[in-house]
Parts: sequence; C-alpha cells; structure tokens
Amino acid sequence: MRIVVFDDSDEDRRSVVTLIQSWASMRIRPDIIIREFDNIDSLSFALPELLEYDAFFLDIMTSCSQDEGYHLAETLRTNGILAPIIFITNSKAHLIEAFEISTFRYLIKPVQKNKLYEALDHISSSPSIYRLHSIVFHGLEDDLLIENDKIAYIEAHTIKHQASVHLVSSEDVDIRLLGSFSDLTETILSKEFVQCHRGYIINLNYVRRYNATDVYIWTMGQEILIPLGKKYRDSFLNQLIDYHKEL
Repeated sequence: MRIVVFDDSDEDRRSVVTLIQSWASMRIRPDIIIREFDNIDSLSFALPELLEYDAFFLDIMTSCSQDEGYHLAETLRTNGILAPIIFITNSKAHLIEAFEISTFRYLIKPVQKNKLYEALDHISSSPSIYRLHSIVFHGLEDDLLIENDKIAYIEAHTIKHQASVHLVSSEDVDIRLLGSFSDLTETILSKEFVQCHRGYIINLNYVRRYNATDVYIWTMGQEILIPLGKKYRDSFLNQLIDYHKEL
C-alpha cells in the first residue's frame, strides 16, 4: 500500500506519517510505502511516479495559499488519479467543495488517531486497491486473488495446468490453472514480475543476487535458487535494471 503525505509544516506532516506508521504496525502491514512532500513543486515533479499510489493525504492551507492543497487535489483528478484523497486542514472552509472532487475524508488538525485509522482501514480493504496490486489466477475450480508483494515466485508443475505460488511468509498455494503456464505469463502485467525460465516467474523485489545460470530469491528467511534460462537471460536483466531505475 503506497501513500503520499503532503504538508508544508514539518511538525504536522511528521505527525500524520507517525500515525500511518503506527497503524501499519498494529495491522501488521509491512508493505506500507510513504512518500513525503513539503511543497507543491516537488510533488508535481514526481507526479508520473505517483499514478498508482493508493492514497493521498493533502494539507489544504499552506504558508503560500489558503487553498493550495485543494488545487493540488484538482490536479490529481485531472491527471486521472482516482485514489482516495484525505484532506488534513485547520479549517472547514473547503468542506463542501472538497467533496465535489470525490474527497474520501476531511480531517481537522490535530488529526485524531481513530479518524485516521478508520480511513486507512477502509482504504486498505477496498477491492480496487487489491486488484490494482494483485494477480488473479484463473483456476479450473475458482479464481484466486493474491497481492503482488506476497508472491516470491511462481513455479510450473510437471503436471499440465498446475502451478505453485510460493509466498514470502506463508505456505505455498497450489492451483490448477484454467490455461497453460505460458498463458499465465501473458496475464501478469505488473512490472515486478518476470519469467526467468520456462517453469518460473519471479518477483524482482525479492532477487538477492544472480549469475549466468541462476537467480537467488530471498523468501521465508532464506535464499532459494531459481534457474535462469539462456532464452530468458537478456529480458530478465533488462527488466531488472529498468525496474530498479524506476524505484
């Protein structure tokens, strides 16, 4: 779950960030990523990187303007960002117009912990969030939705139409695929996944190291060796480099 916090007050911004981190700790959400911004220019410059973020906490009133945060929210919507916007402000002056741009919450400073927790609970349980950062495995019996960050790698079985999804911190999940393993590779569009062998798809976030023939994945507290096929070596290296450049 990726979150932006914008506030030109260092004290107020850090207070919100601390509350989010506290919520993440209580809900056991180690996947939380927070980007902090203290001015409009830096956030606007980073906008292309924020298109798939899950929530935006925006201060309305800044030292430069009484409604700078509101206009920032309008910019987000204009750029096609539909993620929940939570305004944090000292005033109720923009309460009515805020909801004209589909604002999710309007929180008055100092932000109350229970109000912020309630907003994050709702956002984190939203199906749209999980679909955005998850893979849907279409099986013979039913479909399976698994969050990207929980998947270390996917392994094809020798038995046709069967695969194992190896999770980072829990037991593996076996699934009988509706199509073939090669069909599965075509449906995984997330940038962090790449096929490195005819029988393996790996999550680039968990690549520890690699050589000419193998990739080492960190999962379940240990390194797992995954074969690197010659046919897939160049695409693996290129995608790994491009992915970490973006990060």
